[in-house]
Amino acid sequence: DRPLLDVPLVGRAADLDWVRQVTGDRLLVGQPGSGKTFLLHKLVREDKALFVNSSDRGEIADSLRSQHPHIIIADDAQNYRELLRDLRQMREELGIVFYIIASCWPGDRNAIAHILNLPEAHIRELELLTRDEIVQVINSAGLYGPNQLVREIVDQAEGRPGLAVTLAQLCLHGGAHEVALGDSLRQSFLSFFEPIVGQRASLILATISVSGDAGMMMRGVANALGLSLADVQNAVIQLAAGGVVFDLDEQRLSVRPPTLRYVLIRDVFFRGAVSFPIELVLDQVSDLEEAALSIIGAKARGAVMPASLLISLVEQTASPKVFEAYASLGPDETRWILQRWPEALTAAIHPALH
Repeated sequence: DRPLLDVPLVGRAADLDWVRQVTGDRLLVGQPGSGKTFLLHKLVREDKALFVNSSDRGEIADSLRSQHPHIIIADDAQNYRELLRDLRQMREELGIVFYIIASCWPGDRNAIAHILNLPEAHIRELELLTRDEIVQVINSAGLYGPNQLVREIVDQAEGRPGLAVTLAQLCLHGGAHEVALGDSLRQSFLSFFEPIVGQRASLILATISVSGDAGMMMRGVANALGLSLADVQNAVIQLAAGGVVFDLDEQRLSVRPPTLRYVLIRDVFFRGAVSFPIELVLDQVSDLEEAALSIIGAKARGAVMPASLLISLVEQTASPKVFEAYASLGPDETRWILQRWPEALTAAIHPALH
């Protein structure tokens, strides 16, 4: 679903050399949007490989006989494990020589490597790009400004060039507002996860998002949603494999990037009569300051919520970070902060001046 543009490969020269030079079956590992498909597409453009786009053994066998590919690419192999077994079996049965290059998410690395019987030297994990490299990617996709928009895309992409290209293209086609708010980011990630995790993906991600950088324990997610710990664990394993949920330590989970948190909170907890009660989630957070910052971030992206909720969170935390975030919502919030807490002026000085 991501655009495959004829643009330079940024920050992936060593990875492309590895894919070209290693012989035998190979595995390319990376988070969604890290550029796996774009990198492998370069091999196709060089007439060195073909993607397999069917799971029908008969169709694949006919294509192997007629096209004689030297390399077969099985993209997003975590969703098509049986296909890998079929390819290996057909290679033996038909006596046709070809190599398999599979790609998958980090959490599925060991399982896919086991199916293909790969040594460590035949597995390559794509590193995230630097912020400067992501700027190059955005520019190569045709977007050069304004600087604030480019910076927002860099923040949302968090080193993932495929995601950066997608967001840049959406901006160029009139979707800058949706990109800036984080709506495009949310849709991009959920298109990966909902077919696998189901509709619970949004609910679980939004619940973890409320905890902000402090993170939430898996048991807290289960308690808030009324789900079994096993159900939450199974979903989290898939979400973590895709690079959207991160382990902060052995117990706490966090969602990144922050912009994704805000739109998930907005769409799950503040969408009118069908909203999930956020009070059930707030009972499970360990750091109320982080929860306040996350909810204020959702408010800044259009969440409709009672003013009493935000005021209660500000009063309970009374921290400089929360003062600044709340004041940044607008003139009325700034005036309320300075009238209620005159000593908060130093914390709220930048939004106050704005």
